[in-house]
Formats: sequence, structure tokens, C-alpha cells
Amino acid sequence: MGLNLTEDSEPNIEPVSEDRIFGNEPYTGPKLGEQNSGGVALASAPVAAIPRLNLQIEPPVEPIAPRKTTPLPGVRQVGDQTVFTTRLTDARKVLIAGDFNNWSPMSTPMTNGEHPGIWTARLPLYPGRYRYRLIVDGKWMTDPGNTYVESNQFGELNNIVEVA
Repeated sequence: MGLNLTEDSEPNIEPVSEDRIFGNEPYTGPKLGEQNSGGVALASAPVAAIPRLNLQIEPPVEPIAPRKTTPLPGVRQVGDQTVFTTRLTDARKVLIAGDFNNWSPMSTPMTNGEHPGIWTARLPLYPGRYRYRLIVDGKWMTDPGNTYVESNQFGELNNIVEVA
């Protein structure tokens, strides 16, 4: 993209006397705004030797369509909802259980929407501190996208989310 400048064979360069350069010899070429023999309009005082160039402008390139971004794993607040997002590419079923649903995994399935392997749950949580875990294909595990954890009574880790 841009301009390609190519020379038009040998440039026609005329020697110029020192008197002409310093204004001691009258200039008889085209005046400001007129075109010279090469079809170039003068925008300033003439220069001693300028090679003629052909300008070739490439056609405009089609704009690139914006890419859809993949949501980052983790927990974030979006309006009045708390959004849990995790990346589990091999999972067939992902549930979420925690203080917010009385640790009942079946009540809160995560959805695998427009981005394969990205699982999301949107919950309208009140401000407070909540513990939770994921159930991936029947196995309890911590959310790999949330490093805020604490030990539970089973010797495993619960994830923590604080809603403001």
C-alpha cells in the first residue's frame, strides 16, 4: 500500500549556470502554478534538476473486519451480574456450585456459547464474599481462571469471589 515511484527512463537534466541559480540570469521557464514540460505544476521557485517520475498509486485495500475477541477466563462484574468464565476445551458439561446456589451444581449449568471451549455463567449476586467450585464432566475442581482460593473441609481448594 502507498506510492510506488518509478523513474521514466533517463531523467532529462539540464546543466544550469551559476548565474541562473543565484538569480543573475532571467528565468524563462514556467511561472508559479503553471505546468512545466513534464506536466508538473510549480509550487515554488524552480529547482535546477528534478528527474521526472511516474507515480503509480495502488488501489485501496479492503478494510479488515474486526475480530471477535474471546472472553478472558476469570470472574468479572458486568452491570448487575457476576460473570464466571473458564476455558475448558475438552469439557462436555460444566456446572458451578457455591454459596450462591447452596452448593447445588445442577441449578447452575455453565453455557458453551459462541466460542468453543469457553464456558460462561451469569449470576445476579448481591454484594458479598462467595466460595465456589466447578464440576467438569462430573469431577469437582477449582476454577483455573481464578487464583483467589482457600482450603475447604475436604482438604481441597474453593475459589473465592468478592462482589462489590
